[in-house]
Amino acid sequence: MQSLTTATIKYPAGRVFDGQYGPSCNVLVTMPDGREQKIWGKPDELQSYRRGDSIALLQDAKGKFKPVAITQQPQPVNHPVPQAAPPKPELDKQAIADFVTQQAKLYSYCYQQARSAMPPDAPDAAVQAAASSVYIATGRKFNV
Repeated sequence: MQSLTTATIKYPAGRVFDGQYGPSCNVLVTMPDGREQKIWGKPDELQSYRRGDSIALLQDAKGKFKPVAITQQPQPVNHPVPQAAPPKPELDKQAIADFVTQQAKLYSYCYQQARSAMPPDAPDAAVQAAASSVYIATGRKFNV
């Protein structure tokens, strides 16, 4: 008579052994009654289990346990009823314009500082890169 039981992985699969029937490995499980049992199987069956995972086992007529893959039935999905999107708050266009102006002035200042700190023959791309780095660092430091 065969029986199906669920056990908990205590020690996951480790070393793979080459045996008479090909590679195999084992896991140590804690059975529902509290005793520990070593389960042997193919690496592709056992190596995906981690400590604490549940494993389904089938006990054959001789009393040996073999791992069994049990596919989960998909749970019914409850689709939420679409609701109207909350209204967008009015944009304060003046605040946006002020912020953009402030940021442009800050970048301009960073560019001037990078230009004065670099050699006169420095390529414009290098000055822009330095200015951008200083601008980004300033924004992060002062949450601007």
